[in-house]
Amino acid sequence: MRMTQAEYNSLLRRLNSPEDAQRVGRETGIPHSTLMSLLAHKMVRETMALFYKVKARSRELHSHWEKGKSLTEVSRYCRIAPTLCASFILSEKGFSKKMFREAVRNPESLKDARLKKELADAIREDFIYSDWAAAEQRERGEKHERNLEKWLAAHGYDFWTEKDRAGEEKTPDFLLKKSAKYRGRTVHWFESKGYFGDSWEMKRNYN
Repeated sequence: MRMTQAEYNSLLRRLNSPEDAQRVGRETGIPHSTLMSLLAHKMVRETMALFYKVKARSRELHSHWEKGKSLTEVSRYCRIAPTLCASFILSEKGFSKKMFREAVRNPESLKDARLKKELADAIREDFIYSDWAAAEQRERGEKHERNLEKWLAAHGYDFWTEKDRAGEEKTPDFLLKKSAKYRGRTVHWFESKGYFGDSWEMKRNYN
C-alpha cells in the first residue's frame, strides 16, 4: 500500500506496542502486517539510538529487576526490546553471552523459577529480536520473493534467481538476462524485501 509522508508520520506516532497495531488496524482498516512492520521499523531505530546508553545502565536495570520488576517491565521502562534488555540484566547476574544464548533457546533449562518464567515472557513479547520473530521475518521475505518471481514470469521477464548465481560476487534476487524498460527506466535486476519501504529503508537498501 502507499501513503503520504504525513500519513506515515501520524501512524508512527500512534504505534508504540502490538496492542496499538491491533487498535489502529481496527480504526483504519490498514492490514495488521503493515502496521507491525511499521512498528518494528520504529522499535529497531529506537533501539539503535538507545543501545549503548541503555547498556551503560545495565547495573541500574539489574537493580530494578532485583527489586521485583519483571524483565518485560524493565524493557518497557527503558524502551528497548525485551530479550536485549534481558541480556543486559543477566550479564550483571553473571551470564556469559553463550549462557544467555542457551537460556534463550531453552528457558525451561533454567533452575530459577522466576527467571524461567520471565525470560519466556520476554521472548514471547519480543517481536523483533526473538528467534520466532526472526523466523517470521524470513517467512515474510520468502513469501514476497515468491510473489515477485511469479510477477516477473507473468510479465515475460527472463531472469536468473539468486540460487542460480550462488557463489558469484553480486547476487540480487532476480538478475534479468536482458535489461528491460520499466516505468521509463532501464532495469537490470530486482531485489525483494519483506517489509514496509519507507524513505529511511529505501535509502539504506539502495546504498
